[in-house]
Amino acid sequence: MKTNLRILTLFAILSSVCATNLRSQTTYTWSGVGDGVSLAVSNNWIPIGLPDGLKQDTAQWNGLTKSNLLINYGSGFLPDTGLGTLGITLSLTPNQTNSVQIISTNGESHGLGLFGINIASNAGPFTLGDNSASGVRIITRPAGAIHHFVNNSTNPATINPNVLWVAAAATGIPMISTGPAIGSSTATLFQTTTLSLQLPFR
Repeated sequence: MKTNLRILTLFAILSSVCATNLRSQTTYTWSGVGDGVSLAVSNNWIPIGLPDGLKQDTAQWNGLTKSNLLINYGSGFLPDTGLGTLGITLSLTPNQTNSVQIISTNGESHGLGLFGINIASNAGPFTLGDNSASGVRIITRPAGAIHHFVNNSTNPATINPNVLWVAAAATGIPMISTGPAIGSSTATLFQTTTLSLQLPFR
């Protein structure tokens, strides 16, 4: 009986922590009013701050800028990407009709803890990485979760070959990628298929 009580108490505590984290989720919208090019500069987001993987925040592009975006994750880093965090969601709304591309210009980037990607109908093209020697390092968070990559736009969503995938806690990376558009690079995503990539822990 005491064991059952301890289990119930622990479950209640964990549930409370999870609920607190989810309640405090924030959607950060790209404004570009900082330097206009760096993912990890607080002044580029509204509200001012950085999307946090501990709370499973959303990094959103909503058409506040009026040109194609080439965003660098080569310097600085987003908070809370380590084991036990939940990762962030990258989101393009229907208002984001210009393209968004995230690259690294300084060699292998800091880890970006990623939960999923969501691209709305009518959104512009989305590209992760490029064909250079500098790679964007993606760590799927949380460990063991299924990560959804959804493209509801007819524009392509592309993941380039220099994106470095890191499996959390030495697990595989179960991905469900859906949508009508297929990327145009040598490595593509968001076609209607289910991918499971087994990568070494790094």
